[in-house]
Amino acid sequence: MKVTHTPNPVQAHRGGLSGYQYTWVYATTIESLVGAVVIEEFGAFSWVGGQWYFTNFTTKPFTRNDFIEWYSCPRGMILPNYQYTDFQNWSGSAKLINKKTKWYFIGRNESGRRVKGEAEIEELGELIE
Repeated sequence: MKVTHTPNPVQAHRGGLSGYQYTWVYATTIESLVGAVVIEEFGAFSWVGGQWYFTNFTTKPFTRNDFIEWYSCPRGMILPNYQYTDFQNWSGSAKLINKKTKWYFIGRNESGRRVKGEAEIEELGELIE
């Protein structure tokens, strides 16, 4: 699967959806390169101290139902030649720093094989004024 973030890199806003002092807002788009895929889980990791840490605000992977809602994707099935986008994806922090987040998506194709897509977003320690 192909995953992209726009804009990338992205600048921060004060406050916002994250509930933290700073929020980076971007669109995340996913498309299938292997036919129809049903999303089973997705989530985010943050790069801290030289390694990736799981950082979903729920402390567990997001579900197919979350994907259906946030990506406007009926049944959570990504169809070939279509793109599905969450236009209000976000990351947050108490500090205005340069950081990066990696979003991943895991699903099953029509033959039952597990497939994965992931992409990093670079979050700049700069404010949009």
